[in-house]
Amino acid sequence: KVLDPKHQTSCLILAHHWGASADHNQPEQETVIKAADSLHLAGQAAINNYAYLPAIEMLQKACRILDRIPMQPDIANKKLELLAEMAPHTLLVYGNGSTESMTAYHGLHRLIPKREDLDKRAVRVLAGICVNLYGRQLYEAGAKMAERIIRSGKLTEDPMQLEVGWASLVPALFFTGEFEVMFIYQEKILEAHLHYIANAQKPPVVNGVVTTIVALVQWPTGLLISGDVPLAQEKAE
Repeated sequence: KVLDPKHQTSCLILAHHWGASADHNQPEQETVIKAADSLHLAGQAAINNYAYLPAIEMLQKACRILDRIPMQPDIANKKLELLAEMAPHTLLVYGNGSTESMTAYHGLHRLIPKREDLDKRAVRVLAGICVNLYGRQLYEAGAKMAERIIRSGKLTEDPMQLEVGWASLVPALFFTGEFEVMFIYQEKILEAHLHYIANAQKPPVVNGVVTTIVALVQWPTGLLISGDVPLAQEKAE
């Protein structure tokens, strides 16, 4: 109910009140937590109204406020939730490879458990890091992140992770000219995408993007570059 339009003004007032209280020197831990929670709610209200820039600013402030108290497990979880809410919108507002987006996703990366078998949140984080690395033309580093997702998908036998990993690897293969390998992964992605269509299911959406569609868009261009014009025309259709 807090995020209902009727209560959005209240969210902003509370965020301003508790945020100002937490800005004082040596605030109490309870004040800091209330400020971060209020800013989080206000940020969610802003996102609901498509006001992404103010939302990012409020969520960033909540993260900075939490940095003023010891990073205990419950505080780390709060910061993880804040960054997870904020990170995809930094891609939308500031773009791939931006300082704001890199900071958000690498902050998330530091907080997620370091395991070979990834959960869905960790997959979204690594996919976001891939996009940011590609935005800075760091294709080899991005490919390593994508390969980590693929390894986890094989380990957990999770088709979604495999598809996200394949889709995350495609841009690196495209920009490094490894088209033959890229085509193999795109065949796998297309097969998975057609399966979703046949079963009236939604394909995976990661960080606000349908990963399978984005990965398939580069297929005709890759074929053109490699010289297979007829097949490029077929895939474009």
